[in-house]
Amino acid sequence: MGLVRGWLCKNPLSYYLREDEEPIYLYDTTNPIIVSRDSSRQELFPDGRYRSMIAYTDERLLAVVGQKPNNQIVSASWNHIDSFSIEPESLKTDFDNSSEPREPASKVSFEFNTSERTIRFDSITEYNVTEILDDVSSFLSKQTNIEDWGNKEEWKVASASYQNAKKEYKRKQERERRERERKQKQYQRLAAQARGNSVTADIVEKVITELQESEVPEFYAQGEQHYHEIKHRESIGPQEVSNLYWVLFTNERVIIQSSTDTWRIPYTEFQRIEAAEYEDTTEVTRSEQGENRTIEEAITKRRIEIETSVGIHLVDIEDISQRELTELLKYVRQHM
Repeated sequence: MGLVRGWLCKNPLSYYLREDEEPIYLYDTTNPIIVSRDSSRQELFPDGRYRSMIAYTDERLLAVVGQKPNNQIVSASWNHIDSFSIEPESLKTDFDNSSEPREPASKVSFEFNTSERTIRFDSITEYNVTEILDDVSSFLSKQTNIEDWGNKEEWKVASASYQNAKKEYKRKQERERRERERKQKQYQRLAAQARGNSVTADIVEKVITELQESEVPEFYAQGEQHYHEIKHRESIGPQEVSNLYWVLFTNERVIIQSSTDTWRIPYTEFQRIEAAEYEDTTEVTRSEQGENRTIEEAITKRRIEIETSVGIHLVDIEDISQRELTELLKYVRQHM
């Protein structure tokens, strides 16, 4: 569109550039360009579907307001600019250290002052601190020979806060990485001490919050159901059934994690521990002669039975070998 022809009336922005004049930064806005003098203030709005185009060229500030029948021109040579400011709408200077900080950015108002008038316009896009400090303001300072421009300190404070937040976030990431490594070594060390192959570093990480100081996990199993029967004198009370998440045998006790409770029973309270197999049924779907049929199929399951003076725990287990189960029973019986 030739330097955005459609945003101005009749002619593109390039039409208003002098011979060999080069635009360095371009802005567009539908907000007014405000021109103020001692006794007057004029707001220049673009008409209808048009916009205003602002160019920072190598020679001047050039603003072209899209209006019918002719666009309106406002310009000022850089050597006529006495002061300028870049005012942010808002700049974030405090950061949440739980997430990676984002560079502060803001919509801005540019203001240029000459001996005769002030030209001001608002951006409709956001600019981050790097773009303002390293690019735009550096260009304007070079063209106008003005180093101390308005709101400079505010942008510098935001930049410093951002850089500090970045450093702190990197330090936090490094601390967390080291802590993860330390914990992983701890998990691996405990897994290496375990008697059963069922205890891995991942399993230790899963159950670590349940372990006391100096407690070592020895055997681990998952399963389907946990049954708890409370003893009442010579009889057995009602059976409580819950989903079993996992069962862990440590060097001191058994920990049973179910959907309703967590049981922690020292071996010294055991009266009996046994393992048994039993048959159960499950529904399976088979295709016979092109038709799907649901039938019941018998399956063999394993169960650990733990009896204490106050109750019995029945734990349906899986994912543990028969050899390891035999070692588990032998180990616990030695510590009862």
